[in-house]
Amino acid sequence: MTEQLLEQSAMAQAGIGCIDCDVHPQFPGHWADSLKPYMPEGWRTRFGGNGTPFSGYELPGVPYYGVPGGLYRLELLGAGVPCSDPVAAAADLLDRNGIDRAIMMPQISGPIGLFPDPNVATTIAGAMNDYFLEKWTGVDSRWRSLITITPQDIDWSVKEIERLQGEPGVVGIHIPLNNILMGTNTFYRIYEACEHFGLCVTIHLGVAGIYYTGMPTPGGPPVNWIDFRGTATYAHAAQVSSLVCNGVFEMFPKLQVLMAEVGYGWLPDLMWRLDNSWKAARSATPYLKRPPSEYIVEHIKLSTQPWVEPARESQVPELLDMMRAERTLVFSSDYPHWDSDDPMYIAGKIPEAIRQRVLVDNAAQAFGDRIL
Repeated sequence: MTEQLLEQSAMAQAGIGCIDCDVHPQFPGHWADSLKPYMPEGWRTRFGGNGTPFSGYELPGVPYYGVPGGLYRLELLGAGVPCSDPVAAAADLLDRNGIDRAIMMPQISGPIGLFPDPNVATTIAGAMNDYFLEKWTGVDSRWRSLITITPQDIDWSVKEIERLQGEPGVVGIHIPLNNILMGTNTFYRIYEACEHFGLCVTIHLGVAGIYYTGMPTPGGPPVNWIDFRGTATYAHAAQVSSLVCNGVFEMFPKLQVLMAEVGYGWLPDLMWRLDNSWKAARSATPYLKRPPSEYIVEHIKLSTQPWVEPARESQVPELLDMMRAERTLVFSSDYPHWDSDDPMYIAGKIPEAIRQRVLVDNAAQAFGDRIL
C-alpha cells in the first residue's frame, strides 16, 4: 500500500491524470520513404517506396487479416494518413481527452518478427526506433517511445537497448512475436537488460507469432478476420503461461510486462487454471515459490482495449474483481483504429474505486519514473 501511495503522489505532483498505453503512430506515406534516411547507406537502395514493390521485403502478414471497411476511424480519413502527424494526433487525442502520456506502438512494428532474414528485421527496427524518437517524442514530451527489438537477433537487440535506453521519452521495449514463447531462455538477456535499465517489456496483438510462424492453434489458422480476432487472445494467454511457468519472474523479480490490445476477459480463467495445476503438481515447477496468479498480479499488465461489454453491464465489476484489475489493468485507446475506445467513455465505465489505478497508477508501476 505504501508503494501505491508513493506512485499516486508522484503522478499527482507531475500533474498526470491519464496514461494511454497503446497508440499507433503511422508514416505520412510509404514507410520505406520515411525510414531510409535512418538506415545505413548500403541498405537504402535495397528498399522500395512511393508505392513501388519492396524488393521482396514488404511487411508480411497483416493484410491477410485486414479489417473489412478499413483499419481507421472514418472521421480521420481524408486529411492524410491517420495518426501520422504528431502535432495533429496530440490535438485530437491528447488535448481533447486530457491524456498526459501516450505510449506509442508503431503500426508496422508487429510483423518485424516474421522476417526470415534477421538483417532486414534489425535494419527496419533500428531505423523505426530512431524515426519515432526524433519525429514524435522530440516534438511533444507527452509521447513515449518503445525500443522495438528483434527476436531473430538477440545480440543486436541487447545492443539496441543499450544504445537507446538513455534517450528522453524511452519507457520500454517492444518484442514483435514470432514462434518462440517468451518464457524460454532465448529472451533472458533481453529481460536482464530491461530489468537493469528499468524498461517495461511490451507485446501487442498481431499475426506474428500466432498463425504464420507455427505456434499451435486450435485446429489450424483462421480463414477470416472475425475468426482471427476471436482466437488471437489464446496465443497471448500462452505467453503469460510461458513467462510464469518457466520462472521468469523468479529470475527477474523486477521485470514488468505489458500486453496491449490482447483483451483481458480471459485472464481470470488462466489464473485459476495455473493455480490449480500448481497445487496439484508443484514438483513440476520447483522454482515457483508462490501460486502462479500472484506472479501475474505482480508482473503482468493488460490494457483495457477492447473493453469488454457483456449483455449485463453489472457483470463488468465482477470480471474486474476476478482479474485483480486494481493491479493488472491499464488504460489504452488503440487510437486511431476504427474500434478505438473513447477515453472519457471508458473512464466512466471503470468502477470509481479502481479508476485511478487503471488510468494512471498501474501504468506508472509498470513503466516507473520514465513515464514522468
